[in-house]
Amino acid sequence: RETVDVPLDEVDVRRVPFTGVTSYSQEFQAKELPARERHVAEPGARSGAPFVGETSYHAEFPARELPARETVDVPLDEVDVRRVPFTGVTSYSQEFQAKELPARERHVAEPGARSGAPFVGETSYHAEFPARELPARETVDVP
Repeated sequence: RETVDVPLDEVDVRRVPFTGVTSYSQEFQAKELPARERHVAEPGARSGAPFVGETSYHAEFPARELPARETVDVPLDEVDVRRVPFTGVTSYSQEFQAKELPARERHVAEPGARSGAPFVGETSYHAEFPARELPARETVDVP
């Protein structure tokens, strides 16, 4: 086998096969479980016939009658309903009138505030938190 020295933090551990025994498998051995009886459905419990009756939901929440809708005296196949323009006022726009927004002062950028040139200098973060010297990296032989 050929090996290569690679820093430990650069090794993709998901690709390195594990060839050992975990402490979990050493300390917690599998226990034999008693065999369970298999549940068999009673014959005739499901006949496959459609349900005939009334559900509790249907009994407790009966359908309400809807008010009659206005109809158009034009056969539907002659009119494309999506193309008929709406010429009324919706109840939403009647009840909730748009409020006028207060006038805002327009912000004018100072000339030269953004030059587009890269930042040259030291930030307060960089000054307060200097970079630390890192210890030497541990390496692993990768097959």
